[in-house]
Amino acid sequence: MTVRWPKVSVVIPVHDRVAFLGAAIDSILAQTYAGPIEIVVVDDGSREDVTRPFRDRYPQVRWIRQENLGVCAARERGARESDGELVAYLDDDDLWMPAKLDRQVRLLQERPDVGLVGSDVDFFLDESVQGPGWIHQHPILLSVKSTPIHPDPLTLVFERLAPAEAFLDGLPIGTQTILIRRSALERMWPRPRYLRDYGDWHDFALRATLSERIAYQHTVFVRIRRGHGEHSTRDNLRAWRMEADALWRCHSSYPRTLQKAIRPALARFLARIAGKCSRAGCYSHAAILNLKAARATKFTPRRTARWALSLCRVVLHS
Repeated sequence: MTVRWPKVSVVIPVHDRVAFLGAAIDSILAQTYAGPIEIVVVDDGSREDVTRPFRDRYPQVRWIRQENLGVCAARERGARESDGELVAYLDDDDLWMPAKLDRQVRLLQERPDVGLVGSDVDFFLDESVQGPGWIHQHPILLSVKSTPIHPDPLTLVFERLAPAEAFLDGLPIGTQTILIRRSALERMWPRPRYLRDYGDWHDFALRATLSERIAYQHTVFVRIRRGHGEHSTRDNLRAWRMEADALWRCHSSYPRTLQKAIRPALARFLARIAGKCSRAGCYSHAAILNLKAARATKFTPRRTARWALSLCRVVLHS
């Protein structure tokens, strides 16, 4: 019997940075997957036409250019303009292992009840491994109720809503690792435009838990590049604040079932970022985040006390 291999669309958003784009595309072209693969690169309003040097080298790639709307909008634009039954994402500086698509497509074919699948990763700098695959050892992953897929105990399937809290507590299954059915993706559209570059993955993952079973493969299928484009502590702190603000706005738009499921984890998430702000001397930001954490838990005594303490710090340092 002839096996039907579904078409996979891979979306790569770029903005100003293309130093590693060729390597990212090559890692897609090196996939062992037997089915058709469509590659869509979305330039999210770079200051210059940075993808021009790559167009002759990769004629099979579809190139899209849009105004600067943020990585969330770029991913959605690329997915909407593609036509694969399955959709995957890759950042312009990361790499896929050759068997990624083949293994993940096979899983989705075997399990029609699963909407998306993610995998383990490793970290590298100039081809030297910085850290081994580690997601499978993450205590948060181990705490989520799941079912191993027989006969492969290294693949887990989470029931709907089960991993919602874990995503906010740090469950590190990233955008670069997933393969998702288009039907599942379309249920999340349109994505909130205020997300831009922050909150994209958290919102994506949380919305997915509403309607989809999510699978995780304990295999390194993605290599994440580290050690370039590092930001200052102040920049990183601003990014965390923007992430918190975006997620807080998203939270209010979720159905009550999801709001209730993530309420404790959302408070922990906001409180962790409040702690980062406080340690950096940004006491007013810490107070605002602790207030949101208290609101998320209906002003429990513990969260209210933390908010009051952060207000005291604002007064003492004003």
